[in-house]
Amino acid sequence: MRVSGMLLATVACAMQAAADDAVTQEHVDQKGLELLEERRQLLGTFPRLTSEQTLDYMLSHLGQNGLFFAGIFPRDYHDTNDHFYHRKLFHAWEALAKDQSFLAGFGAPDKSWVFGHTNDRAMGQSFGCPPKGWNYACILMWKTSVDGTHLMRSNPILFNKEVPDRSAIERALQRVASQRIEPHTEL
Repeated sequence: MRVSGMLLATVACAMQAAADDAVTQEHVDQKGLELLEERRQLLGTFPRLTSEQTLDYMLSHLGQNGLFFAGIFPRDYHDTNDHFYHRKLFHAWEALAKDQSFLAGFGAPDKSWVFGHTNDRAMGQSFGCPPKGWNYACILMWKTSVDGTHLMRSNPILFNKEVPDRSAIERALQRVASQRIEPHTEL
């Protein structure tokens, strides 16, 4: 009787240890997600993109159900009608980063999305903008799946013929943000 009691106690301890490991792994996974979200929030909603490494860093902290927008507003296009178009675009982009209510139905609720920006056309091309076909702006968007395992970059949103206003940018972002992420679209 004493041996079977010890065996029973050993089995009970082993089962408890296995249960503790499962809870511990679940706890570790949850803590990891919390830290990722905290780090994403610390990055801010309006960072200047200075290199491909900056972009990679931002994308690696996107998390589950995430959206990241990169606005490239080059100053090298000479518009004879509007010498300050890049300022107008920058201010519209900044306003969108501050008031993200137009994206309320996309991604996860209660998240603030990141609106990175640069005025370097060559850097925009290294991010995925085409070499030609846009004078005023190229906007890229990355979106992660609900579980955060898949990342997709949208086709570039290009503004070539006229300087877009805030509402034109909003509509374009809403259209692209509504696209579903499929597992086969992983980058």
